[in-house]
Amino acid sequence: MNSIKSRDQDYGKNVFVEHISEAKDLQFCIRMQLPKLLQQNIVSLIVIDSIAAPFRVESTDYVQRAGELRELAIMLITLAQQYNIAIVCINQVTASFADSDSIHPALGLAWSNMVSTRLKISKTTQSVIIDDSGVCKSDSGGQNKLFAREISVVFAPDLANSSTLFTITSNGIQSID
Repeated sequence: MNSIKSRDQDYGKNVFVEHISEAKDLQFCIRMQLPKLLQQNIVSLIVIDSIAAPFRVESTDYVQRAGELRELAIMLITLAQQYNIAIVCINQVTASFADSDSIHPALGLAWSNMVSTRLKISKTTQSVIIDDSGVCKSDSGGQNKLFAREISVVFAPDLANSSTLFTITSNGIQSID
């Protein structure tokens, strides 16, 4: 089992948070505030959760929204290349009432054609247990039962479509072999 965690590092001191609820504020943050942050700090990862939320509440003009998303994507790609950083944009999904098994990315084709890599994380029905040492094992009816998550590569220019199971424990993120 592989685990990602370091108990001797305070990750909170390296986390910058900005709460944004409107598309224009997100664009301002990406255009003006983020470049200043990147110039003044060593940053390895930017996470935008959720990229869809500000755009879903404001606009019914889908052409205008597509243009704003394109502009945002170009800014993010430029910053990622300029500062050699990873940028993760978390999209929401929508479900169809007609087909309850069908889910679609909330921002649709306008956004999906602008990203370089698509990953999907989902909760599975497979359960695992955590033993006293914090190690994940196959479920044998014990206590400390957790449901496994699955991360799948949906699209990437340099990765094969594949998936792996993991869980999050007190020891961090752990793969399930």
